[in-house]
Amino acid sequence: MASGRVNVVAFFVVMVIGAAMQMESTDAQKTHDVNGPAGWIIPSSPNVYSTWAASQTFAVGDTLVFNFTTGAHTAAQVTKAAYDACTITNPIAVWQTGPSSVKLNSSGPHYYICTIPSHCSLGQKVAITGITVEEKIEEGDDKTGNCGLATPKQNDVTNKSEGEVAENGSFANAG
Repeated sequence: MASGRVNVVAFFVVMVIGAAMQMESTDAQKTHDVNGPAGWIIPSSPNVYSTWAASQTFAVGDTLVFNFTTGAHTAAQVTKAAYDACTITNPIAVWQTGPSSVKLNSSGPHYYICTIPSHCSLGQKVAITGITVEEKIEEGDDKTGNCGLATPKQNDVTNKSEGEVAENGSFANAG
């Protein structure tokens, strides 16, 4: 009977740790105002957005905020080829109302341009690279997410009465 209580306590501990890890990963998500306080505008020099992006650390789950005046600018996610050529045909997504928030849902590079004629060629484009999947591992964690607790096998059976669990997962009565 005591081992049943141990299993319940172990289950509870694992659930609490899992909930805490989920809250921690949510707290780690950041909001990035594209180009800082200046916002999403035609830049004064062509390297403004690349300099800004290089100063940031991006992770999956972070949010980009494009601060612009509706009607004056847009933000469009495009392919690398469209980004390089400032081509606005076949964008992946377009945001026409400012400010617009865009969640980074995947790792890998993401490319954004303004679709207003000539704005991209004047430098209103940004490449977001180096997006990582953040993984926080606490000291003593065995990197499996179970904080050192044994992971039960699929066929494990909880002890009943005074019985034992055989290695193959079948139940054998000890008495």
